[in-house]
Amino acid sequence: MTKWEAIAQVLMSGNGLTTLLFVILIILLAGAALRLGLVHVHTSAVTIGNSASEQERTVMRHQVEYIRQSCNAFEVKIPKDETYDKYRGRFVIERVFDEMLNWIIFNHIEDNRVYISTKQKIIWNIVVTHTVKEMHHSEEFKDAVFKSVEGDIQELAAIRRYYQKSL
Repeated sequence: MTKWEAIAQVLMSGNGLTTLLFVILIILLAGAALRLGLVHVHTSAVTIGNSASEQERTVMRHQVEYIRQSCNAFEVKIPKDETYDKYRGRFVIERVFDEMLNWIIFNHIEDNRVYISTKQKIIWNIVVTHTVKEMHHSEEFKDAVFKSVEGDIQELAAIRRYYQKSL
């Protein structure tokens, strides 16, 4: 008896359809478990499935990329005059980036009003502490910083939600 004859005999038997459906169901469940990261297979040649640490690294990597881009984009928008110290400006941007990086590392980003307000004040304090120009202490500049921080926090929270759903 060849293997094809054996398969035909099993499928033609009374339990053949049930057996086939059971095998298909097992394959589908295994695929879903791998996709959701419930099962992780790691060998020397292949890695299948997403572990929780890989998912978290992916989320954090995308959040850090976003924050770096956002800080650089805000630096371009900073009002400058002939006495603008680009090194001090870069220092302040790096301090803001470091603070936002801590938010990502400690993984406690929320997009509720109280959280956003607190973080806006922290970033504004960094700006005021490290700048001496009056134009960087103005209400207009403060509003721009607050608006930027609010948008950044909402985007960071959205990135986390997106990748938690898709990974």
